Amino acid sequence: MVRTSAVYGWAPAELVGERSSSVKGANFALRLLKSLSAGKKSSAATCRYATYTLADWLAESLLAVAESREIGLFHAAGAHCQSGYEFAVQLAEAFGHDRDLVVPAGPAQSAQTTHWCLDSSRICGKLGVSHPSIGKALGIVRGQVEREAPGLLGGW
Repeated sequence: MVRTSAVYGWAPAELVGERSSSVKGANFALRLLKSLSAGKKSSAATCRYATYTLADWLAESLLAVAESREIGLFHAAGAHCQSGYEFAVQLAEAFGHDRDLVVPAGPAQSAQTTHWCLDSSRICGKLGVSHPSIGKALGIVRGQVEREAPGLLGGW
């Protein structure tokens, strides 16, 4: 069994109106990019922590688990636990948007502090899977966006 947390990545079908399994539509990163590219302010929680997980890496991890003979629970999640606000600021910077468009939303604006942080050391150690840093992961998504939807990029 595999558990993950806060999956994000390039999903062009969601940008053209196809619905995902999430009631919110596009993943947090794509919703944020759409808002930032329109010059709109977006709030991000300072009290919700997660290990933001690149979908591409998650797919590789799932394949590694499926091909292994290992049994039990594996956590396949990003390398660093951080708040939604911290992730949003890094994403804005990685895509050339004004980081000041990301507005911190504290406990008064959202639910209580929550932690969806997972430790992926078992999957990395037992199966030899290594996750990219948040900078490298955002760089992968940026490359996909540059090729397929450059309008989501900010000006440099």
